[in-house]
Amino acid sequence: MHPVWSVSVVSHGHGKRLLSTLVSIGQCLDGPGRSGEILLTLNIPERTDFLDQLPLQTRRRINVIKNEAPCGFGTNHNRALKHANGKYFLIADPELSFTDKQLLAALERTLALPNAGVVSPMAFTPSGDYDNNGRALPTPKRLIKKYASLNRKNMGGEEQNSGVSWIAGLFMALPASVFRAVDGFDEGYFMYCEDVDLCLRVQQKGYWIRLLRDVRVTHHAARNTRKNLVHLYWHTSSLLRLWRSAPYRSFSRGSH
Repeated sequence: MHPVWSVSVVSHGHGKRLLSTLVSIGQCLDGPGRSGEILLTLNIPERTDFLDQLPLQTRRRINVIKNEAPCGFGTNHNRALKHANGKYFLIADPELSFTDKQLLAALERTLALPNAGVVSPMAFTPSGDYDNNGRALPTPKRLIKKYASLNRKNMGGEEQNSGVSWIAGLFMALPASVFRAVDGFDEGYFMYCEDVDLCLRVQQKGYWIRLLRDVRVTHHAARNTRKNLVHLYWHTSSLLRLWRSAPYRSFSRGSH
């Protein structure tokens, strides 16, 4: 019997910090009438004995994939999901937690609707701030205004009011058939904008995306772009590639 869910998580040396995410996913998958597999990619070498701390049923769901060399966001998830058997795919950040055991049920109800594409709950920081995971199209003008303000709380509210054009890669749920219809992530990006590009191409195919405002997850990760010059370079390079791409030009013209 094929699983209902195939969940892809990538570790970048996270170690025990993965436990909260894996426990949360396992608890959701253990619900009645639900089945699933967890595809855990180790992007860099690390010990896995911490997995012994997980409940047995969750450990049995995990398939560990060890990379010979580090890969980008899109490549890792494409490889993990290439032979996945789930009806639905979930791309999950390694530093998530959630307590709502009905989360997957809420996602399934939405994903069962006609032309469903990418769906996500709202994400919040541990301090309770909205983590801005449903966003408007990242135009140059909007990004300049965002970074000039240096006020993420206000910008988060502005993003919510301006509409959702894409769902951040920290939590993306979609039918496996939709992921395959757009050939997964564009591996020409590296660590940034893969999620934007995927959402734009999904909508070009006639599917919609949705941020579920009645369910939530907690995202524990810190932003690296402003703190790390390498990440800033990756982010800038990916944005330039995105702005030159056909999906972006088509979407920004309103032809989606």
